[in-house]
Amino acid sequence: MNKRLLDPANTLQFDDFKKCYGEILHRWGLKEKRAEVLKFTSCPPEPHKGIEFGVYCYHCRSQARGTQCAVCKRFTFQCAICHVAVRGSSNFCLSCGHGGHTSHMMEWFRTQDECPTGCGCHCLLQSTF
Repeated sequence: MNKRLLDPANTLQFDDFKKCYGEILHRWGLKEKRAEVLKFTSCPPEPHKGIEFGVYCYHCRSQARGTQCAVCKRFTFQCAICHVAVRGSSNFCLSCGHGGHTSHMMEWFRTQDECPTGCGCHCLLQSTF
């Protein structure tokens, strides 16, 4: 059976070749050349699915989705420093899960390197990757 060089039935295989070549170019530090090659792949890139964190209510310890607990109706995220519900800008540690209002956390970590809850985590020094 005689196949054409760029038979549309082989599109996925051709895309794999382009992706492999793009990976080589990336490793060589040729990121612009890689982008030029990858823009000719026929398969669209996978959509970004986002990041989801599991949250447990501070008060009743049930798993919660969003900012308010479905069980006890309280806000799920409480500042580790002032113990008031966090609404708006916040920061938290990816290692221990503790955090709070951005302004409070910034002030705390200006002079401290350990989590304000006393859990023993060195939040700023922990590798999160």
